[in-house]
Amino acid sequence: GFFSKDSIIAQDRSFWTANPRLGTIFYCAAIVGAGLTAFYMFRLWYMTFAGNPRDGHVYYHAHESPKLMTVPLVILAVLAAVSAWNVPFTGYGLQPLLEQARPAGIGEEAMLGTIWPSLKMPAEHLAELPENSVRAELAAFAMAMVGFLLATAFYGLRKLDPKDVRRQFAPIYWLFFHKWWFDELYAFLFVRPVLRISGWVAAIDKRGIDWLADNSARAVMAVSLLDDWIDRIFVDKLIDLVAGWTYGLGLRLRTVQTGNIRQYVMWIVVGTVGLFALMSLY
Repeated sequence: GFFSKDSIIAQDRSFWTANPRLGTIFYCAAIVGAGLTAFYMFRLWYMTFAGNPRDGHVYYHAHESPKLMTVPLVILAVLAAVSAWNVPFTGYGLQPLLEQARPAGIGEEAMLGTIWPSLKMPAEHLAELPENSVRAELAAFAMAMVGFLLATAFYGLRKLDPKDVRRQFAPIYWLFFHKWWFDELYAFLFVRPVLRISGWVAAIDKRGIDWLADNSARAVMAVSLLDDWIDRIFVDKLIDLVAGWTYGLGLRLRTVQTGNIRQYVMWIVVGTVGLFALMSLY
């Protein structure tokens, strides 16, 4: 975090050099951020390890973590401390690397890119030049010392009372306390509209789509009941009626079929005589 912070501030200073007006905002914001970081980190340290314990039970029962946790932390701390060192035995210093990165015959001004016609974006390696990196480190260290001294005055030596500062700068305090009202603004611009639209969608779903689906189901049930009623009363009754008539006619015709062969022969003879009688009339 320490080395990355210096790199960011060096980049801001390089940008400030190329853009004196707009770059001032970014450079000053980064410098103030370095001071605030030092302030709240030492505030955290003083409130944790300095002064009388606020909870005696927790204080007297506190103990060191086991080696399973402390040993990896120590290793990581050492690696974090030495990871950004410019190791001499690599054979390369910072300046030769910068000279190699710059094409021959091209000055620093020619290495500036443009974002807008009035805004220039310096090349990344220009931030590592001493006029940017060293001055950025000194400025960041000075602001960090200011943050450290303020935290010491407030929470280490307790020469200053945070409550007095809170009362004197109440508007700024409440602005920071409410995180610039960013959550409220985010809720007003995004969360509440989404919830309101979701409520409308849910209402349309429940009162419109669900109502249409339910009533469609009821209509289908009503039609099915009507269809069953028509099928039972008209279709089935008509078929049963025709079947009854056919069955009754069959019963009546069955009486003609006596099964007596002599009677059948007699009727054949009678029919034949009748046919001849009818033919003789014409």
